[in-house]
Amino acid sequence: MSINQMLPFVSTALMLFFTVYVLQRYTLRHAPHFLFWGIGLAMFGAGSFSEAYLSLSWNRWVFFVWYLFGAELNAAWIGHGTLNLLVRKRWVRWATVVLVAASLFAAYLMARAMSTLDLSAFTTSRPASQQYGTKVMEAGQPVPDGTKTGLVDCKSCYDG
Repeated sequence: MSINQMLPFVSTALMLFFTVYVLQRYTLRHAPHFLFWGIGLAMFGAGSFSEAYLSLSWNRWVFFVWYLFGAELNAAWIGHGTLNLLVRKRWVRWATVVLVAASLFAAYLMARAMSTLDLSAFTTSRPASQQYGTKVMEAGQPVPDGTKTGLVDCKSCYDG
């Protein structure tokens, strides 16, 4: 097992510890910034656990958790905790409503996109973060309709 496969397991254990600690602080002090930090850390931990799981076995719904919590939402929730700590509370209430609505909408969009995943493009030999947007095509294999390849027809590039 490579270091890239071991680190998510270590990260998951650390996030579990920090999440429990921060949420305990919330139960003692009832300060909302601890709640949002705890939720963000739990999301990071879920994403980290998903990365660890995906290094052993592929599962589209574990990928969903990895992408939604590990790549999309955790930074916003941790940042919202800091916002709760530093900004006037009246303004923060509206930001909380927007954060929750945007998080639910992101989950909806991600759930809809799950059916379009090309499962053959994924492997346990590389971390999920290195492969979620990439598919290597074999020579002569047709490119699926609607795919953005980044390739340019450069016949005119060499005229000259």
